Amino acid sequence: MKQLLMCLVVFLVFFETVSYSQESLTANNLTVKAVWFNYHSPNNDNKKLFNDLDNGIELGYTRNLSNLLSLSVPVRFGAARFPIYNESTKDVTSYTRRKIYAGLDALLGLHFYKGKAISPFIYAGIGASAPSFDFDNLHGQAPFGFGLDIKLSDRMGLIAQTDYRFAFK
Repeated sequence: MKQLLMCLVVFLVFFETVSYSQESLTANNLTVKAVWFNYHSPNNDNKKLFNDLDNGIELGYTRNLSNLLSLSVPVRFGAARFPIYNESTKDVTSYTRRKIYAGLDALLGLHFYKGKAISPFIYAGIGASAPSFDFDNLHGQAPFGFGLDIKLSDRMGLIAQTDYRFAFK
């Protein structure tokens, strides 16, 4: 039961969408999101799948291009434990202590039933992250995911989403 609950928490990554129009979709939205990072699972280290989560915050700007398409530019900050690779065995041997994490993405979203009470969406894009603001050690990523936009009022919504990030390195 505890694992199921933690899985639900990971899936439900909440943030508010602020808009300024009551009759139609606004062109611009600002977002604030709580995020959780997991570098263990992609490395087949699932011993503590939901106990090894690290957290942070994401601030973003979204431009609605139409009722179907949006372009988002979120920036993330937090603390994460990054994998340490053994070059000779090509395996992850351990993880760092928590380090500052900074990331920036450009995401294209496809929305279904936008403006309705519940609107599902999918998204994909390109991004980068820098552990400890070490821009010489920049990691390229291709995030993709899905979620639900739940309309709370004409000016605010709640979004639950999850994504996976393919690493270029």
